[in-house]
Amino acid sequence: MSDFSAEPVEVGGMPAPVPVAYPAPCVTCGQVPGQPMGAQQMMMGPMPSQDTVPGVTRVVGPVLAVGRVRASFPNLGLQREYAEAAGADPEALVASSDLKELISQDEYRYLAHQVCWMFTVQSVDVCVVVPRSAEDVNELVSMAADEEDTVQVLLGQPTTTAAPDCLNDDLPMVSPVQLLSFTIDEFASALAQRYDADRATSETGNVGADGADGTGNDPHWPVMVRDVFNRLTRRAGTTGFSDDDRARNYVALKDPAVYAMIWNALSNGQNLIGIGSRELTRGGRRLGAVWFRFRHQQTHVIERYETLIDTHNLFCFKAVPLTPTYD
Repeated sequence: MSDFSAEPVEVGGMPAPVPVAYPAPCVTCGQVPGQPMGAQQMMMGPMPSQDTVPGVTRVVGPVLAVGRVRASFPNLGLQREYAEAAGADPEALVASSDLKELISQDEYRYLAHQVCWMFTVQSVDVCVVVPRSAEDVNELVSMAADEEDTVQVLLGQPTTTAAPDCLNDDLPMVSPVQLLSFTIDEFASALAQRYDADRATSETGNVGADGADGTGNDPHWPVMVRDVFNRLTRRAGTTGFSDDDRARNYVALKDPAVYAMIWNALSNGQNLIGIGSRELTRGGRRLGAVWFRFRHQQTHVIERYETLIDTHNLFCFKAVPLTPTYD
């Protein structure tokens, strides 16, 4: 499936880097060398249409959600078919790992095409995932697991086509454009390599990503990454459909400069005291502004940085890098 940003982070099955035609952003603030703050040109175009899914009262658009994939039996007949195939108690709860083990076998793959695939955020179902092809089904099967530390990502767009038994009046239906699965430790390791490599090229004689003093060897690094990632992606009521949600999730997943800035601030005696976001429109395009506020431990001086994410289309992108701002 296609990538959904211009600055991927390499983590296991995550997208490979996409070449860009401009210099790499500063490891501290994300500003592109040679350009004034906020000078990046934004694309202009008509507002994209949004679809109303039949039977669903709300209007939905693209989704960029961080949560978990789960399989659900849409009817009693399919549940009993699974129990018979697995030799299991038909009244017992079905573990995702047991279901995955069975439907991963070619003999029982037909069951994978009959279950309803749901995407949950913080244990709440937010949409029905409607696979478009056998490849989509294969990816969904591979993601059906119980590991608590696994992070899963859905990039998708609304669809009006679904199996009748999977129709849900309360949930939108989404076709997946990209599905990702990785652990926070893998994510933190990839970010550390990126940070150390950028630091090595910007500071003469510094230790690279593989050095003994590399960031990846600092036990505080993965703790910081996990905390920031969770604070960006795990707000109450998050579904991944709003421009606000998609902007925050994009930053969490695709903006290494944010983690570098926070790490540098913590190293300089500053505390991260707030993360926030807001929706806005500029030049006819929808955007999400994500901001970070720091307070120095000694001087108590407060600093605030903000980045703008263009959320107008299916594929989000950074419209303005991290920039110092004032409340």
